[in-house]
Amino acid sequence: MKIDLFSAWNWFWFFVIFSAGASATVYSLYQYYQSVVSDDELSNQKVKTEYYQNETLKYALGDGYAVVLLGENPNQNTFNVFLENTSKYPIYDSELSGINYTQLKNCGINESANEVIVNRACFLANNAIIFENHNLKPGKISPLNYAFRKETRSLFYVFQLSARHITTIQYCINLYDVATSRYTYSYKLFKIEPNNSYTLLKEGGPQLNPEIWKQNLPYCKEIRIEGL
Repeated sequence: MKIDLFSAWNWFWFFVIFSAGASATVYSLYQYYQSVVSDDELSNQKVKTEYYQNETLKYALGDGYAVVLLGENPNQNTFNVFLENTSKYPIYDSELSGINYTQLKNCGINESANEVIVNRACFLANNAIIFENHNLKPGKISPLNYAFRKETRSLFYVFQLSARHITTIQYCINLYDVATSRYTYSYKLFKIEPNNSYTLLKEGGPQLNPEIWKQNLPYCKEIRIEGL
């Protein structure tokens, strides 16, 4: 009987200790769960904070890029210039210049692997500052008070847009389509990086042979005025 009584007490204490241990384990697991949830919440909050900070900076400094569009005006025999801000953010302090490269080539150019050297008088005659110190609203297409004349059936243009946060260069080709009696418009838009390399941002219009771009435009080359 003593042995039985002793065994009963052992079982009693075993259950007491087991229950206490189980409770402690459950409590520890609960604490661990709370810490994990707390860490996740902090992590999520950090991500949200960084996101809103980045969004604020983009709205304050500007972000994204703009694309030059040319709209044919058959009545006046011209192409009207439009500018589309493709992003949901504003673009500040922008200046747009456009070169009629068809005419520039007629003046005579010196071309190397990395640059094109042009005559100063010819450059000034064919380079137009279309606008400056201009802010572009998000997602808007703005008609500009400028137009290019239809001089030939193959027209080539270079546009450079400098803004507070980005500088881009856009190469454009207008080719006359005999079948439709209208011009087709193709373009390639590049970002000019701080090291003067070019990163393709966007291209549009009918796909053309790559050689057409290289042979008729200063494709990814610096345009430099002679003597400077």
